[in-house]
Amino acid sequence: MRIALDCRAVFRGMGGIGRYAWCLLREFSRLDEVNEYVCYFTHLDLPEPLDLPSRFRIRRFRAGMVDDRFDQMMLPSLLNEDRIDVYHNPTFAVPLVRTRARTVATIHDVVFRRHPNLVEHHLKSYLDLATLRSCKAADHLITVSHFSKREILSLYPAEDHKLSVIHNGVELRTGEDVSDRESFRPLTERVGLRYGMYVLYVGSIETKKNIGVLLQAFSRISRTEEGQSLKLAIAGARNDAAYPLESSIRELGIEQRVKVLGYVSSNLLEALYAGALVFVYPSLYEGFGFPPLEAMVRGVPTIVSDASSLPEVVGDAALLFDPNRPEQLADVLTSFITDSQRRQEYSKRGVRQAARFTWRRCAEEHLRVYEQLSRIHEAAPLGV
Repeated sequence: MRIALDCRAVFRGMGGIGRYAWCLLREFSRLDEVNEYVCYFTHLDLPEPLDLPSRFRIRRFRAGMVDDRFDQMMLPSLLNEDRIDVYHNPTFAVPLVRTRARTVATIHDVVFRRHPNLVEHHLKSYLDLATLRSCKAADHLITVSHFSKREILSLYPAEDHKLSVIHNGVELRTGEDVSDRESFRPLTERVGLRYGMYVLYVGSIETKKNIGVLLQAFSRISRTEEGQSLKLAIAGARNDAAYPLESSIRELGIEQRVKVLGYVSSNLLEALYAGALVFVYPSLYEGFGFPPLEAMVRGVPTIVSDASSLPEVVGDAALLFDPNRPEQLADVLTSFITDSQRRQEYSKRGVRQAARFTWRRCAEEHLRVYEQLSRIHEAAPLGV
């Protein structure tokens, strides 16, 4: 079987979809010794060097992660030219023109339809159209949570039997001892954060992440005896230019208590997790949500909103709060800050829960989808 994995979402500074494609590619290279792969990348720099077996072929194009011209005009010819059996696009879209390849699209969430006010206009329009087309034209659809599956089926003409739920995995650097956190202390101190004395948020800086509620809750606890020595660290790239992060911080008068770090290196990210007292993810809408699992697998006590897929992903291993109530988040934060035994309990729960989400299991389930489609392809070939 010859598989085309579309990796246009993979580049330095990539988001969650790029990480999903990157981790699938890495796992396929480790576990699949039979099939051939053609991987479509953009011209942008990769997050790290590639070291792939000879059965993997890389093709690069001056195209975007979100690029309707490439999806509909260039891709059909490429799939025939490369004699692809199964094509998988992790970014919602498939070509409408039928080719010899069976097609798979991953639809991570449908926030652009459910809450269009939380998504930039051009992206909202593209993803809505791409999802509608894929629901009609793709041979199979994958989504990343049961929550997202329910959303897709309620809003688009998708068929239940053609829509598989495959949970994402979580990364932990090979050989890392999660209990050895002290070694990361110098890195956090270098950016002005005392080890074990800060609340951490990791994720993109955009409206749907609901960071304003986190700022309001932190402002409340920073005025209390329990929280007066803590800082709030915010790490992530800005995806929504309209989100007024700095002005929100100034209005609350907590400029000296909040460290806005932007996009950080992998080493600094590890250090931030290692030194965090508590991790908070207040998002309004997620198809899956990587950062809470990243924190949990590293033993960081975690708090998430009770919205969308997040309760499904964290189970009983994190504390939940109403994302519209900053005072509730402040109370939950205080319960962690003041109770070391509770933090230890949720640290252990988090490690156990996150261990269920491996990229190897995720890749194996994807391969089963590809193999099923390949058998259909052999029984009733399409195109040329």
